[in-house]
Amino acid sequence: MRLATSYLAIILLIGTMLTAIVAQGTGRKTVRKNAVFVCDCVVTIIVFLSRLKGPDTIVCYDPNEVYDDCGPACGDRTCTNQRKNDSACRRSCNPGCFCRGGYVRNKSNRCVPSYMCQSMG
Repeated sequence: MRLATSYLAIILLIGTMLTAIVAQGTGRKTVRKNAVFVCDCVVTIIVFLSRLKGPDTIVCYDPNEVYDDCGPACGDRTCTNQRKNDSACRRSCNPGCFCRGGYVRNKSNRCVPSYMCQSMG
């Protein structure tokens, strides 16, 4: 929700910026002033977005992974432990990237469909 609100704020800022530019006309001085204004607005937007996506933001690069604020403390199931009872792991939260439903980690630490574990031996 916070992200959607932030994007809405950016869209409103850009709309205001464009309205101000059109209202000022097209003289040489005005164009130069508008260019400075646009640059200032772009810098403001970049700073705003950098604060929105801080250094602690986690990005999952594997398409078979999803970010979870409250993933299992024991980590993902693997090909070797996919049938193990993990009730103890559900008692605590661990933020991070975890395999999507139906996927487990293989020996190469990649998320693969669980049925592929049988063929990997």
